[in-house]
Amino acid sequence: MIKTISLLIFSCLYAAVAYGQSSYGSQQWGSQQWECALDLHQGDTGSLSLLRENDSVQGEIQLKRNSTVFTDEVTGSWYNNLIELNRLIGDDRSEQMSGVSIVLGTKKINLAGRYGADFQGVWSANCDLVSGSSAGSSASSSAPKNAVQIPSISSKVTPNTPSSKDSITFSTFASHPEGIAKITIFLGNKEVHSCESNQCDFKSGALRAGIYNWRIEAISNDGSKGEQTKNRLVVKDRNLVKNCRISGKAIGPSAPLASIYLVKLYGPNSKQVLAGSTRFNNGFYEFDNLSKGTYQLVIDTQADQQVLASPNNATLSCQSKAELIQNINFQ
Repeated sequence: MIKTISLLIFSCLYAAVAYGQSSYGSQQWGSQQWECALDLHQGDTGSLSLLRENDSVQGEIQLKRNSTVFTDEVTGSWYNNLIELNRLIGDDRSEQMSGVSIVLGTKKINLAGRYGADFQGVWSANCDLVSGSSAGSSASSSAPKNAVQIPSISSKVTPNTPSSKDSITFSTFASHPEGIAKITIFLGNKEVHSCESNQCDFKSGALRAGIYNWRIEAISNDGSKGEQTKNRLVVKDRNLVKNCRISGKAIGPSAPLASIYLVKLYGPNSKQVLAGSTRFNNGFYEFDNLSKGTYQLVIDTQADQQVLASPNNATLSCQSKAELIQNINFQ
């Protein structure tokens, strides 16, 4: 049943994205409140509430299992028809939800995508616009008089799974109807960088292996302050990795669609043994701590797609402590 639903959903992805981009391009959406009926296709149903501020989203998921209701915070980005959510489960665990939005009308959309370990789970949501401005409208037009709007923030780390020998870049973007006066990036409790603009990048260089908490503070031109506080970065000890690593990034004109593809690795020395599968996370993928041998890298479309991934499979030979780069071009 799940596989059937998955194929139905993903057979529509490219058409949905193309429709959304041709209809709306990269216009600013302003501020919107969406209320959705959520289905995780594993017996769990509930609701998804999303506040969209241009390209940033925040909200919560409520799921009912037997007599218990679970409530989790979500943050992320929503650019054109591509949506990336980070679901915070407890204090120390998060789960990514990637997908696309399918426009059904001025106040109705469907969301569909994947989530969970190796992105094997399928999620979908039927959403209604309950308040806010539409594309191209002023972001402040839907806000009540005297209401204070806080800056919305989106961010990413490159590479998304760094080692203790990688140079790390923190990138953040903030938006507000009155414009952004300043963005400040904190690593732990220490301020490490600030910018007097709506975009701010900080290159930290390599960090010691460990778990880091980092946060962002944005101040608008009218003095309102927004924060993104629950960011976690795990830096692996590269010196402890004795074997091979295969990694790469999505390139080409359709690179933003890479998040809907699975990357599978077979081996060593076998095209039948699945060594692991992953997704493009912020445009990057990685397989670490691989033993010596020959591996087959396969880009799995999950359905018939009009986007061509090149190469869609590649043979790679791992040696001890080798680091192999295989970028994927999406046309």
